[in-house]
Amino acid sequence: PLSRPGPAPGVCVAFAADPLVVAVGDEFDLVLRVRAGTQPVDGAAAFVEVDPSHVQMLALAPGTVLGTVLQNQLDPVAGVAVLVAGELGTLPAATFELGRIRARALRATDGT
Repeated sequence: PLSRPGPAPGVCVAFAADPLVVAVGDEFDLVLRVRAGTQPVDGAAAFVEVDPSHVQMLALAPGTVLGTVLQNQLDPVAGVAVLVAGELGTLPAATFELGRIRARALRATDGT
């Protein structure tokens, strides 16, 4: 049987922990970070989906730590961003930026 390895224990991709407070019309960055501890990372992927009636995705920029971008796709109408990158040289560890999404607040919400 063919199997696919899952993520290494203790490694995750998450938004930066800094809380954001924005007003309607404000532009802001959603920073995607890989938290790997001491585990070397040869690749990471993020799939982000937002409600496009509340948030307009403007741009998706990959970070520089993982040097080979395999997918960099932004669909602002659907509210979807996909970023996949890898590294063939020296593998990074610790915490680093996978990428960032530039966005604009379109409508007020109670919070997310």
